[in-house]
Amino acid sequence: MATETRAVLSQARRLMRRYAVSIADPVLEADRRTSMNDARIALCLAQGVAEKDIDPASGHDYSVEAYDSVRASWQALARHHGLSRYYDGPAYQKAISSWRARRPELVIDDWVGPKEEWARD
Repeated sequence: MATETRAVLSQARRLMRRYAVSIADPVLEADRRTSMNDARIALCLAQGVAEKDIDPASGHDYSVEAYDSVRASWQALARHHGLSRYYDGPAYQKAISSWRARRPELVIDDWVGPKEEWARD
């Protein structure tokens, strides 16, 4: 990795840590969130993510590679530990819904299979 790319990644990571703390003032909080999203975009660009795969509002990476990584992570969790519909269910539904909203062509299954196979209460 080139020295310049490392410097950009390092700066983006520092900014994200700085912006991670919430602020009580709503105007400052909006500015902090915008800055966090800008730092996410910079981090994605420095990692080589195509601009078309970056959500301009949130700075999240919605590339095929990111989708495969998220899907594999949920599958590994379900395979090794099982998923609780009460503990893991809301986060799982939020994640898959986010991908369905932004990249519906990628979401062709429910990632972890039928709930009867992985659910633990």
